[in-house]
Formats: sequence, C-alpha cells, structure tokens
Amino acid sequence: MASKGRLRRRTVQVAALGLVGLGLWLGSKFGGFGLGDGFGLGKGPGTSDSKSNEGSNEGRPDGSGRYAVGLTGLDQPKVNPAPQPERILVIIDGHRLLVADSSDADTGQELTAAEIAERVKQATGDDQGIRVRIERTKRAQAGAQSELRQALSDAGIKKEEIQEMTGFLD
Repeated sequence: MASKGRLRRRTVQVAALGLVGLGLWLGSKFGGFGLGDGFGLGKGPGTSDSKSNEGSNEGRPDGSGRYAVGLTGLDQPKVNPAPQPERILVIIDGHRLLVADSSDADTGQELTAAEIAERVKQATGDDQGIRVRIERTKRAQAGAQSELRQALSDAGIKKEEIQEMTGFLD
C-alpha cells in the first residue's frame, strides 16, 4: 500500500515538472503572453527581435522604431498639467477671506469673495465632492460669510459642494 502512494506522488511530481518544461518551451517559442514589448500575444512588428527592421524607422509615425498598437503613449513619460486643488480651504477672519493651505489663519492669501468663487469653480473636489471648506475664527463677521456664500451661489457652486464648519479655529 505504501508503494502505491509513493508511485502516485512521484507521477504527480513528474507531471508538474513536465508542465513547467512545456511552459518554458512555449514561452521561448512564442515570446510569451501579456504586456511585453507591445499588446497582444507573442512578438509583433516593431519589436527588437526583428532583424530586417533594425535601424529602419520608416513607416512608423513617431520614428521611434516601434509601432503604436492599442493604447498609445505607454512608453513615454506623462506630462501632467498643473495640478488643480481638490478642495479649497477658506478661513473667515474678521472681514477678511483667506485661502489657506493649512488651518493657520496667518499664512492665508487674502482674496475677494469673487476671486475665491473662481478658484472654487476650478477645484476638482475631494472624494466626497466637497470643493470648498469654510472655517471661521472667533473674530469672523457674518457679513463676510454671507458675501462668500452669495459669491459661491452666483458662480454655480452647489450647496453639496460647500462644507461649512460650525466650530471656531483657535
């Protein structure tokens, strides 16, 4: 009985080794599958193994020695435009409206309500869709807050895209 178990285990090991060998042979024969030099199966035109096309860039739109297959620009570094802020933080301090990177009212840039509304229109919003967060100091005046709300409303910013904090900054 013990010899049947050994024989079965040995057969499974040999079969697994044979499958690995077959996979390696097929990989060398067909160039592999997946996202290698291009898209699709095997080696296509424009790969470095093609001896007849070495040094020749004719017929290729970008002159790089590669054909553009499927999605283009995967080899090239992406140039992103200037990143737009996800969410703008506005701090109301007295009658001033400050656009800040942090919750420190002293480091903010003072802007008018209309300028803030224009910046908010360009903001992409965070993962919850909030474009602007409004915080207040203890010196915040109600007139500055209502002026900002009116400018945001006139710019077409929805109430769901505005987050107003109820507490005060220290």
